[in-house]
Amino acid sequence: MPVSHKCAAILGVFWIAVLATPISAQQAEGEAPNPRPNVFFDCDGRDCNSEYYRTEITWVNWVRDREVADVHVIMTSLTTGSGGREYQVDLIGYGEYDGYEDTSLFQALSTDTDRERLDGITHALGISLANFANQSGFRGIVTLQGSDITSEGPVGARLVSQGEIDDPWNLWFFRFNGSGNLDGEETRSSVRLNTSLSASRVSPTWKINFFGYANLNRVEFELEDG
Repeated sequence: MPVSHKCAAILGVFWIAVLATPISAQQAEGEAPNPRPNVFFDCDGRDCNSEYYRTEITWVNWVRDREVADVHVIMTSLTTGSGGREYQVDLIGYGEYDGYEDTSLFQALSTDTDRERLDGITHALGISLANFANQSGFRGIVTLQGSDITSEGPVGARLVSQGEIDDPWNLWFFRFNGSGNLDGEETRSSVRLNTSLSASRVSPTWKINFFGYANLNRVEFELEDG
């Protein structure tokens, strides 16, 4: 029976807490494991480290032929206005699971290391695949562990739906710079002013940038009579 499931989440990246309480997957005790879902991973761009994700998420069958997959994973990314990076993980069900759809978002800071970024992507990918497994009847093969899984914990507090995001600036990022210099003597004075304003907006479909500047240089001399 087709399963339809849509959700979106944004994971924050204060990774000291995340790494201290990792989320792992294992077979549930006392239950016979069901066949594992076949997963086809599709990624073209930065951090498409499929070998790392295969090593960390071992409770699914990673396949190289999309035709035999139960779920197709598509990962894309774009640069955020703050210099970080946003990763989008889309899951699309195939065959018996046609109709299943799931989207997760992970945002990495510009200060994150490569390992922190990969661990964050693995975290988001693992949760998405666990949701697919539980929603599609692959119960008994995976449980999520970690003291911060619940919404009350630090990790859970960083899992929010798109409807909970309060962004009054609507993804716009503004920057204003200004500098000036005043200089005066008995017969001479000068004024120098420099200003610049930039505005940018990065969304999953558009990247917009505006930039403007203004300069003022004024020098006055007082001439003596005669």
